[in-house]
Amino acid sequence: MHLKADTDMSNFLSAVRQCSSEVFFETQEGDCLNLKSILSQYILCSLVSEPEMLANGIIRLSRHSDMEFLTDYLEDDNDN
Repeated sequence: MHLKADTDMSNFLSAVRQCSSEVFFETQEGDCLNLKSILSQYILCSLVSEPEMLANGIIRLSRHSDMEFLTDYLEDDNDN
């Protein structure tokens, strides 16, 4: 799943904090940020200035049930 282009990072990260398990942002280069980590959240926010990297990154959930918190911020790979 990908972040929607108009995602408000503050609201998205608030939703991530509600998740019961890990949420990851993976870049095309293979880097993986655990979004439960404050440092990783900071790094993700710094990517706002690089929209292509954000658009190409993938959000992965450890627990599918956490999708209920993130639905408003993600688009299915097939939605493009």
